[in-house]
Amino acid sequence: MSDDADVVWRAYRRCRPPYLVGPKWSVPEDPSDYRAGWWDPTGCNRIACEHCKASVQVDSDRVAERRGKRGYRCRCAEIEVEGDDVAELDLRKTAWNCASHPFPAFPFMVDGFQIGEGTDLYGVIRDVLLGALPETARIFRWVRHERRRSIQKKRALRAPSFWVASLANRVGHTWAEKAIGDALYRCLVESTSLDPEALLLRARALACYPTSTWDEYGPAPGWERLADVLRCNQAGFPYIKDPVRPGTLMGNLMGAIDYVHRWMDSDSDD
Repeated sequence: MSDDADVVWRAYRRCRPPYLVGPKWSVPEDPSDYRAGWWDPTGCNRIACEHCKASVQVDSDRVAERRGKRGYRCRCAEIEVEGDDVAELDLRKTAWNCASHPFPAFPFMVDGFQIGEGTDLYGVIRDVLLGALPETARIFRWVRHERRRSIQKKRALRAPSFWVASLANRVGHTWAEKAIGDALYRCLVESTSLDPEALLLRARALACYPTSTWDEYGPAPGWERLADVLRCNQAGFPYIKDPVRPGTLMGNLMGAIDYVHRWMDSDSDD
């Protein structure tokens, strides 16, 4: 790894802040896999202690499930987290922090999809946005955790966009980040059709942008092209008002996403 690449992953590829989680949630074994945003209750697997300089040892998902709680321990401290609890580390009060996550080794598997240089990322992202995400995907733990059916339904509608945003964060600062940006761009401009599938694809592709921009990992790949997409393809986005007016892009995006999700809700209730 070059010195520049080493600086990048240590500076940008870290949980902000790291989570300690009970057995309800997952702590991935792959060190390159980390919490992707505010919607992702994944536990950090790269916690280190600044006092004793040791890596914090974490119970695996299997051990945590058997014990009913997950243990975290270094040479000078030990913490246990139970059930579906999520403990956000307060970095002002603790010596534990995320030690950053290395770049992923390509190819890797995520929820049944292989991500590598030979992968048709447009095909993967298009399929996911149109509903091909398996129920075993980690994002659905977050969906099912919500007990209110109306909120659970909204989370399920947004889950494919969150999944794509998670993938974009995981491969950030690699060749795949640009490939995902190109795939999202293609989803937005390939058609102006207003049939339900085309409308759903564009709405969920749009949702990937504010999803990634809101969190602390930086804007979604291809964000800089989004305003031009909306200006040049207004026929494909009839639910967005005034896409050209400066300063209104984020508000328009959120209004568009809510509009389409309300349409999806009413359509699914028929």
